Amino acid sequence: MKKTLSSLFVAVLFLAMSNFALSQVRVIPTQTDYPDFVTAFAAIQAGTHGAAPTATVIGSFSQTAGAILTNNSPTAITSINIYTSGVFTVTGAVGMAAPIITFNDIDNAVIDGSIGQAGLNRDLTFNHLNTASALMGIINLSNGSSDNVMRYCNLTTLSLNGRMINVAQTTAVFGGNDNNTIEYCFVDGGSRGIQTFGTAGIAPNDNTIINNNIVTNAATLGIFIGSELDGVTCNYNSVSINRGLLNNGATALFYRAIAIQAGGTVNVIGNEVFSLNNSTAGNTYQYQGIITIPQPVAGVVNYTLNLINNCVTLMDDNLTSASIIGIYAAANATSPANTQNVYNNTVRIGGTGLVVPAGAYYAGLLVSITIAGSTVNSYNNISSYERTANNVTSFGIAYDLTSYPAAGVALNSDYNTASAYVNTFGWDGGYGTTVYQNSGIELYKDTLCSIGIEQHTTFDSLLFAGANSCMFAAGTVGGNMNGMVLAAVPNDIDGTARNATYPYRGCYEGATLKVLTLGVDLEGVTSNTPQISVRLLLACAGVATSVGDFNPTTNQTVVTYGDAISTATGYVIDVRSMRHIQTWSASTVTFTGSAGSYNFTTSTSQAFGSNQASSPVAFYGGDVNQDGVVDVADLTAIDNDAFNFISGCRIRTDVDNNEVVDIDDASITDNNAFNFVGAVSPCGPGPAPSSLISNQNVTFKNINTFDKNILNSTIDTP
Repeated sequence: MKKTLSSLFVAVLFLAMSNFALSQVRVIPTQTDYPDFVTAFAAIQAGTHGAAPTATVIGSFSQTAGAILTNNSPTAITSINIYTSGVFTVTGAVGMAAPIITFNDIDNAVIDGSIGQAGLNRDLTFNHLNTASALMGIINLSNGSSDNVMRYCNLTTLSLNGRMINVAQTTAVFGGNDNNTIEYCFVDGGSRGIQTFGTAGIAPNDNTIINNNIVTNAATLGIFIGSELDGVTCNYNSVSINRGLLNNGATALFYRAIAIQAGGTVNVIGNEVFSLNNSTAGNTYQYQGIITIPQPVAGVVNYTLNLINNCVTLMDDNLTSASIIGIYAAANATSPANTQNVYNNTVRIGGTGLVVPAGAYYAGLLVSITIAGSTVNSYNNISSYERTANNVTSFGIAYDLTSYPAAGVALNSDYNTASAYVNTFGWDGGYGTTVYQNSGIELYKDTLCSIGIEQHTTFDSLLFAGANSCMFAAGTVGGNMNGMVLAAVPNDIDGTARNATYPYRGCYEGATLKVLTLGVDLEGVTSNTPQISVRLLLACAGVATSVGDFNPTTNQTVVTYGDAISTATGYVIDVRSMRHIQTWSASTVTFTGSAGSYNFTTSTSQAFGSNQASSPVAFYGGDVNQDGVVDVADLTAIDNDAFNFISGCRIRTDVDNNEVVDIDDASITDNNAFNFVGAVSPCGPGPAPSSLISNQNVTFKNINTFDKNILNSTIDTP
């Protein structure tokens, strides 16, 4: 009797286990449980569950074949929901050379991996075990699949092949794969993490949304916004590598975290790219954080790319890489005329150790667009080149306007901050074939003033909160952090509202900047707006410097400072300009809250030593060589330039700033030389150390001596 009962128990247990094995995907209406998506999709396609089924994962399971759902069932599928009731994993088998799920001409599908479609957890995981080259990813949308959403899922594989989430191509009988959304997913592995790529000659994919995803360990492309697309939004994603990668024998030249070839309006906003490092011995990948190479799309006339509030920190050594570029606003010979708006991005290039390839080129933010009819707007960006061990055979630059001037291209660029302060072989800024280092900021502005760009850009060193952080270290923000007010950038990368008057440069908005309003007059200057440099000092030690525009109509200059300047502390003001005597304040200025003011123009005694002209009260003019004395050397320089009819913007000998060197400039200078005018410093004999208005010790180098082989802007294919 005991033996009979035992046999019956085993039979019942076997039946229960068999039913459990068949109960991994529950489909309603007409509730039925299936062992996997392959059988569930077959029943749905046959019309068993009507036009709008819901399939819920109720247990973990493995598939040995790809599940394909095609909208050709007896009952047309108008929508489908795929949910999970617990923390489960759907596994693609080792030998399965297909995506786990493929939708063909399926619209209004939702794959939501959070339990109850609520909360922020990714409870549903898709894991593919096939590491062979035949692996085509995990989720594939093709042949007119539109208006679909995938959210809160994990997609993982150890393979370095395939497209993990692929909004793919279409055949002639279908339209594009339009209006698809991928959000809040974790994507780990594959050759390409998230990709959308339309079909040439048939239909573009329109309006793909890729938001708030974490993409890591893709072998060649983290997020690929490919060709034949009309409109893409790619916001608030992160792309990184956190395990050493092999390239599986492939010959890819580039690792591109976010690559953009699309047309229409493309928004790439608030993304973070960091830790791009292939630990494979001899790795020669050329790393690019974000690159734009727009390509023509049939029927599309607008090509506007917005790169806004992105944080790119490429701080790994990668010593065998021929090039590393943080953000690369580019185009190539096949690109249409386009507009690229590059606003408020922060880019850092770091690493230690000597670079191996001769002629290696590293750049923080590189702008290189030569297609006639194009417009580039680049404002409020921060680019910091921080490599500590470059050598003479390599080349590093923070902010590089490398292909200009370019015929038919409108370049608008200003209020950027560039820094290469830690490395002898690093350059802060570049224009055309010349680069500028450290105190070369004045020569840089001189070169570009005639075309009206980069006049408020600075070469300032910055300190950040951590190795991969784009936030400033507390207490280190000095001057020159105020950017241009841009309607397109109302918030920072974290959603913090930008200051309406003095927003920060870079992707992060900080504490309200301290605004110093100066009453000041420059002798002889009645037109245009020359810049002055205002340094704040404590016990003759400079704390922070900021540059502002002198308004000759109001006799005012406004400059800003960050949290390196404290309130309730009195600072001496040290003012320099291009052609006038360096002048110090007679008393200190203290900020109340975020505001401070000092007026030199009320009396000559407002300057230390009463060292101002008296009628009107103004800083003495004529120190054109900025040596702290108005003398025969200044007069000689003015006389030579006047004799040669020198004119234009930012001419050192143009004392009255009317863009012509003439007798009026000589007259101001001669009068002050006759009266032995010179700087009177509270900090000991002679003028204080030069601020950034000084044009001494300029270093510049012609970049044609370097290969710059990254400028071919290679197009990636589907």
